[in-house]
Amino acid sequence: MAKKAELLEKAAELKLEVSEKNTIAEIEAAINAADAPKVEVVEVAEEVTTEVVEEVAEDVVEEKLPQKLASAVIKLKRIC
Repeated sequence: MAKKAELLEKAAELKLEVSEKNTIAEIEAAINAADAPKVEVVEVAEEVTTEVVEEVAEDVVEEKLPQKLASAVIKLKRIC
């Protein structure tokens, strides 16, 4: 029980929603998840945006869409 009490104390410090009803494994998992490094949403959004822009650019080149659309995609790619 001492281990569970220590884990509950650490969980409380991290402001996690766990209680005595949770198992030791559940509390440990919640603490580990809270301690895990967070990927910033901005980084993920930039990565996804870049991938989408590259895919669209490839489609433009392959399908030889009108020049205006191609230049718009190229400008968008430069921004990203």
